[in-house]
Amino acid sequence: MTHMHSQSGINGSTWHPAHRRSTLSAIRALIAVIAALMASCGGEPPPAGSVVDHPPGPNPSPRAGGPLPGLSVAQLAMFKASQEAFNELSSVTGGADSGKGLGPRFNLDSCSGCHGFPAAGGSSGFVNPEPIAAHRAGATNDAEIPFLHADGPIVEARFKWLMDADGNFRLGANANGAYGRRPDGSVHPLFTIAGRSDAQGCEIGQPTLKAAWNKGNVSLRIPTPLFGLGLIEAISDSTIAANTLERMKAMALRPNAHDPQRPGAMRAGDRVKMYERLGIIGRPGRGRENRSGNDSTITRFGWKAQNKSLLLFAGEAYNVEQGVTNELFPNERDEEATPLPDACKLNATPEDDIDFEQLDPLAPAAARSPSELFAAVTGDLVKFELFMRMLAPPMPACDLTKSGDCAENIVRGSAVFDQIYCSACHVRQLPLGASSIAAVSAQRYANLYSDLLLHKMGSCPDNPDHTARCLADGIAQGDARGDEFRTAPLWGAGQRLFFLHDGRARDLPSAILAHKGPGSEANAVVHLYEKLPTTSQQDLIDFLRSR
Repeated sequence: MTHMHSQSGINGSTWHPAHRRSTLSAIRALIAVIAALMASCGGEPPPAGSVVDHPPGPNPSPRAGGPLPGLSVAQLAMFKASQEAFNELSSVTGGADSGKGLGPRFNLDSCSGCHGFPAAGGSSGFVNPEPIAAHRAGATNDAEIPFLHADGPIVEARFKWLMDADGNFRLGANANGAYGRRPDGSVHPLFTIAGRSDAQGCEIGQPTLKAAWNKGNVSLRIPTPLFGLGLIEAISDSTIAANTLERMKAMALRPNAHDPQRPGAMRAGDRVKMYERLGIIGRPGRGRENRSGNDSTITRFGWKAQNKSLLLFAGEAYNVEQGVTNELFPNERDEEATPLPDACKLNATPEDDIDFEQLDPLAPAAARSPSELFAAVTGDLVKFELFMRMLAPPMPACDLTKSGDCAENIVRGSAVFDQIYCSACHVRQLPLGASSIAAVSAQRYANLYSDLLLHKMGSCPDNPDHTARCLADGIAQGDARGDEFRTAPLWGAGQRLFFLHDGRARDLPSAILAHKGPGSEANAVVHLYEKLPTTSQQDLIDFLRSR
């Protein structure tokens, strides 16, 4: 066994050589970020005739992150308690200032670490906290991972094909009976708790991340923003299905049937012609449907619409991203080629559940208010769910329905959005059904800019450096195939730094152009965008940044 020398750091903490590499990387990344910001403020002007994007600065005034308007006093108290849990740092065995259950394998150690920009519930910010979490509490992880960057988006890694502990593909009969590589698709966490001061005795290596990347076996995902998800949960299945080509064709057979999303604006038959001309289909409604395996209702959360509910969405993330077992996923993940040692199973499972000790006769419920009892007894999983359900949707910078509220370029960009048919998939609004939370129902519509359907987004070989060239990620998830993704909601786009499922686009023009690829349902729309005069392209980008 090779022993590495280490030094004692500040306050007696262990300074591992890997810490230095990660710290230097972080410093270089921060310098690059500062240089980019300086350039944007006073550097070289963009080439004449080019489209300019204006992403948010490091400290924007967030137009999201607060509770839904109209919540009751009790609901607001629950929202606050849930937000505190969302911001809490997880440790292995827990403590006065941390939750319990981190690891044994994990990507990050708090929910708001992944979902923190521009406010709690968002997505990646200017500095990626993953390299910092890699060494917290003395952990000895190697943070020099090919696809992990201190100035890049927060990422998780999914393997396309199964690999053994040596980084070789595992061969055998696949689902079709053919011999060859065996599909994987699961998340392989970046880090482990080995070396942490609260994980004594746990010795476990990181997954074969470098080998997987060098063999083109990694598909990256970045965190999706959580703003307004309670509204998305309240959208009925029939509303989502109404936007499919199949359902639209059925509606077109009815005399004078109109587009359900824009009453009076377009007949259903005209929308069918538009879909067919553009090559847009969308699912469910194409033979196989993206439905829950439990109750057959339409799924809607996640990059591939793989999750049915916010509770399931939260439970999966808690278990997969932080390694915390909970009442939905009560077992430690042991999916790696190297089995999980018993010494790394440091807590009874599930690690997050109802705190029955708080209901002990020595601490009677009557001595506490309902909100205090909720905060003390309820597990984090339910709190995460309620935080997302009660989290308000992003607010646009201006209101297009109010005359004169938006600048002329924003109004023109909104028209371009419809003119080139971006709104065919990024449907501006969907009506809500009745919700048990009155503040959700009171919204009436979700102005999400999405149809929540799966669409084929193009497939082609990766680049020589193993980065993706088309949007297909080769991962079949839920009922989504390797080239299919849910239409990403665009509300809040104005305050995002990274776009697309893997965060490869750092500006909106790049994100639009990346929708083009062999077999993509967006090809016709991207072609129309490319034919626009630069002034119209700029108006469109300005409009999207106002959302």
